[in-house]
Amino acid sequence: MKSEKYFFKGFVFYYGKHYFCYFRNLNDANWYLYDDAKVKIVGEWSDVINACVKGRSLPTLLFYEKLDNDEEVYLAETLHFMNELLSKRTFQNMRYDARTMDKDI
Repeated sequence: MKSEKYFFKGFVFYYGKHYFCYFRNLNDANWYLYDDAKVKIVGEWSDVINACVKGRSLPTLLFYEKLDNDEEVYLAETLHFMNELLSKRTFQNMRYDARTMDKDI
């Protein structure tokens, strides 16, 4: 039996009595922040993570797309942002930044 594969598309989060969402556009490989009628380019996945850490926002609802054929699987495996996982050093720096922000509040 062939296992099904899914592609992470984006997520919704709640902040300041309002819902927002981040979704990735595969045409330009950027992440976008959607706020009602406003749309803002955020950039790379690491920029999304930094914005979430700074704003202390947590994903509320995750969206995945089922990959139906070999071409979709190939594109997801070669173009997906998670293929460029954060290096251990980058992750450590982000944790340090988050701890520093906690002390400033």
